[in-house]
Amino acid sequence: MPGCHVAFSHSGATLGLIAGELTAYEVLTGTGHPLLEDFRPERFTRRGNRETERS
Repeated sequence: MPGCHVAFSHSGATLGLIAGELTAYEVLTGTGHPLLEDFRPERFTRRGNRETERS
């Protein structure tokens, strides 16, 4: 759903601050933060992955 942002983690108390900062960056700028690139849902539809690219 375009415009919908969700941030969650197993270690909420540990990672909550950085997750909030990165999510706020994306909401305010309208651009993806490079640190979150590997965790986007689109990673499942991209051709290749790091393991196959290294081979």
